[in-house]
Amino acid sequence: MVGHPDGSNRVFISDREGRIRLATVPAVGSGGTLGPDKLSLFLDISDKVYVNYDLGLMGMAFHPNFMQNGCFFVSFNHDKIKWDGCSGKCSCNSDVNGDPSVFNSTFGLSPCQYYAVISEFTANETKSGYSLVCFLTLVMGSDSLWMGDGVGVGDPYNFSQNKKSLLGKIMRLDADDIPSATQINELGLWGNYSTPEDNPVSEDYGLWPEIWALGLKNPWHCDFDPKRPSYFLCADNGARFADFFSSTCLDMI
Repeated sequence: MVGHPDGSNRVFISDREGRIRLATVPAVGSGGTLGPDKLSLFLDISDKVYVNYDLGLMGMAFHPNFMQNGCFFVSFNHDKIKWDGCSGKCSCNSDVNGDPSVFNSTFGLSPCQYYAVISEFTANETKSGYSLVCFLTLVMGSDSLWMGDGVGVGDPYNFSQNKKSLLGKIMRLDADDIPSATQINELGLWGNYSTPEDNPVSEDYGLWPEIWALGLKNPWHCDFDPKRPSYFLCADNGARFADFFSSTCLDMI
C-alpha cells in the first residue's frame, strides 16, 4: 500500500498477481472500513506478471513530479517464455563469471528464464490508458527478486559480493536523465536511465555504475527515516555482511 502523492487520504493497493487499485481511506474516528467495495482498479498488468513462490508484482513508487507528469514505476517479475515485452541481459552470465548452464533449478525456477523488471508507466488524466517503458530489466537466476542474490540458499556463486553483478545489490538510478541507446550500450547500463555522478563507482571503478550497496541476500522494506533523513534502514533475509557505500549513517535490521 502506497499513499497518493497528492497528500489526500487515497492509497494505492497492489497484489502479487499484478493489479493495483485506488482506494479512499475512511476518516479517522468515522468508524468506516476499507473493504473490497471501496477499491477501483487503477492498473492491471496481470497478463505480464509471473507469480510463483516469492515472485510477482513487488511494489510501486511515484516520480517526485507525479502530479505534473503522471509517471510512476512498478517492479514485477515475468517469464520470458510467456511474455517477451521486456528483455535484458542475464544477471548470472559470463559477464559476472557465471555460467547459467551449470546452475541448479531452485523451486522449479530455471536460471535466466525469469526477468525482474522495473517499468515506467505514464497515466493520462482519465486513467483510460498507460504507456509502458522498460526502465530496468534483469534476467534472474533461480528464485531471486530483482535485488536478491539470485539463489535459494547461501549464494554459492558469490553474486552478492560480485561488483559486476546487480544481484544482491541496492541500486541508485537517475530516472530523468535518459541517455541514448548508444550511450546506454557504451556505459554498459541495464536499462533506460543514467546513474548519479556521486555513486560509489566514482571511488571504486571496479563497481557496476548502478550499485549503491552490495552484499545483500534479499533486501526489502528499505527506506530513509523521515525524522532522521541521514538514516537508511533496510531489512534483509539472511545473515550476510553488507558493504554500504554512502556518506550517511546506516542501520541494518
